[in-house]
Amino acid sequence: MASQKWSYRFGKSGFWCGMLLLLTSCSLGGLNESQPICDLDEYQKAIAIPREPELVPRIPGIVSKMPLNHLNITDKSILKKVMVHSLNVDRNEHGRIRVWARLVNCTEFPLQVEGRTHFLTDMQAPAEPVSAWKRVHLPPKTFSIYEIQSLTGKEAFSFLIEMREGK
Repeated sequence: MASQKWSYRFGKSGFWCGMLLLLTSCSLGGLNESQPICDLDEYQKAIAIPREPELVPRIPGIVSKMPLNHLNITDKSILKKVMVHSLNVDRNEHGRIRVWARLVNCTEFPLQVEGRTHFLTDMQAPAEPVSAWKRVHLPPKTFSIYEIQSLTGKEAFSFLIEMREGK
C-alpha cells in the first residue's frame, strides 16, 4: 500500500515537472527562433547588383561609384557583421526627406555603428551640409534603426548614407 502511494505521488509530481520542463523548453526554443538569421552569402550577392542612380566621379575609375538612395557600408570590417534589413524614405508635409534604415546585427556580440547622410539636389550637388555621424547600438542578433531627416525642403532630391563601425 505504501509503495502505491509513493508511486502515485511521484507520478503526479513527475507529471508537473515534465510539464514545467516542456513549457520551459518551448519558450526557450521560441526565443532562439525569433532571432534574426542572416544569410551573408545571399546578402553579398544582392548588394553587388549595380543600382541606379549613382554618384559618379568626374574622372572615371579614380573612386568607386556609390549608389544613391541607398545605405552604403563603407567600412569593410562590418560587411559580414551588419545587414540592411530595409531602407525606407518619405517626405513630410514641409517637403523634407525622412530616411530610416532597419539594421541587423548578425553576430553574437554587441556592435556600434555610425551613419551619416548626404542630401543632394537633382544635379548631385549638396542640398545641405553632410550630417554629423550618428551612433546606433546593436545588441547581439537584434534589429536597430538609423533615422535622419533633411533640413531643407524640396531642394533635397536624393540621399547617400555612409555606414561605418563605431569607434
